[in-house]
Amino acid sequence: MLENFKIIEADSLLNGKYDRPLYDKFIEAYEVGNLQVLTPNGWVDIEGIGKTVEYEEWRIFTSGGKELICADEHLLYRCDNIEFENKKCDITEIYCKNLQLGDIIMTKDGPEMIMEFGLTGNKSHMYDLQLSEDS
Repeated sequence: MLENFKIIEADSLLNGKYDRPLYDKFIEAYEVGNLQVLTPNGWVDIEGIGKTVEYEEWRIFTSGGKELICADEHLLYRCDNIEFENKKCDITEIYCKNLQLGDIIMTKDGPEMIMEFGLTGNKSHMYDLQLSEDS
């Protein structure tokens, strides 16, 4: 479980040094410091944040009550070949748009089933994190 976890507005992080975006999908890109993100490998330094063009929003609700709003090609970890007795599964990287109701995805609290899933009908800017090379 995460303790002292705080959700912040993504735009509030865009206060580092502005850099020209490298790809057409970004409208802003910033070099930042003193920020980290929790990954499957632990806390990792964030070196940059890119604000994207608007994408259609996809919304996922899990059996554990979690909600995720993301773009169609956001990567998640699907749990396949689950062995409940041994608490093991095969992890498959999958784009959000390729998920199905009933799929089990890995969350910060362990595997959870997708209970609701689909497009919201809205578009919004997304944010990509550039992580340190050793992450």
